[in-house]
Amino acid sequence: MGIIQRQGLKNTIVTFAGLLLGFVSLLYIQPHFLTAEEIGLTRVLFSLSSLVGVFLPLGIGTITVKYFPVFRNSENGHNGFFGIILLYMVSGALVIFSLLWMTKGFFIKTYQEQSPLFTEFYAYVLPLSFIIGFNAVLTLYSNSLFKTTFPVLFNEVLVRVLSILLFTVYYSKIITLPTFIFLFVGVYGTQTVSLLGYLFIVDKPSININWSLLKDGNFSAMTKFGLWMSFVSVASLGIKFIDSLVIAKYYKLEFVGIYTVAAFIPNIIEAPLNAIDRIAGTKISHSLTHGELDEIKKIYYLSVQYLIIISGLIFIGIITNIEFILQLLPPKYAGGLSVVFIISVGAMFNIAGGAITQIIFSSDNFWKGGMLLIAVMFFSFMMNLILVPLYGLNGAASATALSAILYFFAKYIIVYRSFGFQPYSFKTMQAVAVIIVTAGLVFLIPKIHSPVVNIILRSMVATVFYIFCITVLNLAPDLKNMMKSATSLLSVKR
Repeated sequence: MGIIQRQGLKNTIVTFAGLLLGFVSLLYIQPHFLTAEEIGLTRVLFSLSSLVGVFLPLGIGTITVKYFPVFRNSENGHNGFFGIILLYMVSGALVIFSLLWMTKGFFIKTYQEQSPLFTEFYAYVLPLSFIIGFNAVLTLYSNSLFKTTFPVLFNEVLVRVLSILLFTVYYSKIITLPTFIFLFVGVYGTQTVSLLGYLFIVDKPSININWSLLKDGNFSAMTKFGLWMSFVSVASLGIKFIDSLVIAKYYKLEFVGIYTVAAFIPNIIEAPLNAIDRIAGTKISHSLTHGELDEIKKIYYLSVQYLIIISGLIFIGIITNIEFILQLLPPKYAGGLSVVFIISVGAMFNIAGGAITQIIFSSDNFWKGGMLLIAVMFFSFMMNLILVPLYGLNGAASATALSAILYFFAKYIIVYRSFGFQPYSFKTMQAVAVIIVTAGLVFLIPKIHSPVVNIILRSMVATVFYIFCITVLNLAPDLKNMMKSATSLLSVKR
């Protein structure tokens, strides 16, 4: 897959480094340095700010992915496309901040009873949402330049390192809670500064907009596409964050904190997919523009094949070790055991689609994809409203998993009907069988008193047996070359 393999491998390495830091942060630092209520507070602030932040740019992020090839010209600063980004950001901020201020009473009333601490810091949603939105746009702009590694580094590593330092300082009683929340927002502001500095070093973008090209490029169509995709992006993140927001409505922030820790663990299953998506989106968009359907088919088929295999091993490691992982945390977090199992199943359905989401939203099917995503978000919202009061944290996890399964099958139908692509074969069934058999084998291993020894033993057995089966069945013929490439990338300058 050329550039996708190279940058995908780089991104995977950085992403896994970030996930390792995330595990240290969320599975050790936060549970021991913060109360569950304080973890819940940061989660709800981040969740609501993310939902607001993704709409705030008025779709310029997705406009960048789809239309940037029209403006691309490094000699004249890409016809001032960066100026268009700033124009959208300022316009969106004025509109969204006005709406947030007018709806302040609604949010205060909704969360005052169960989550009063959140209402105390509601004002921080304004700056944090702008920062998150701007970071997302800058990252997509960098992706469109095929510069993906450093933005991933800033998002996955820099933010987590600074967060760990902040949690440590707060635990030392050096700062108060209000100062902690202020600096929590500042961590993401540091990411913004880093992204801007990087872009001006590698690209030197111009803000002198080429208005004639913008007009010729059908500005009206761009705007409609961007606004539509803003709603779609809100729906996409809504599926991810609605659970925490609904839990905070019905239960105390402490339960949000417990759920946050548990729900984070399955994220590692989707790490390879996230790494591939960052570069595959722009590559697929480029291939569609030039009618290179064979290249898109190749990306789709290989992404499904290898993501199932790679994430399958991660899935096994999580579900067979989660009991012992949670034993390393304060006792209250043991309540998240079922949450991890449920969300992990949903994550595997996301993985099984490979690059399918990028194909839909880079093609003329983006309208169908958007309608589907909005429908799934409402489905998730309704499921959360029904299941959370009845089953608590497990209800929220079930709503998330059911939404993922529904979304997977619907996306498959759209792509199959539009392109005739069908990436699943007998080898796919073999890979799924290997995942099930390996997990079953590991569950049969007798438990040892030490949770750390249990984790190490089960991980070693699972890895050896899994790789043996994959090799014997020849399910990943290119895996050796990919591993060699990954090793060489570690010693090559970015």
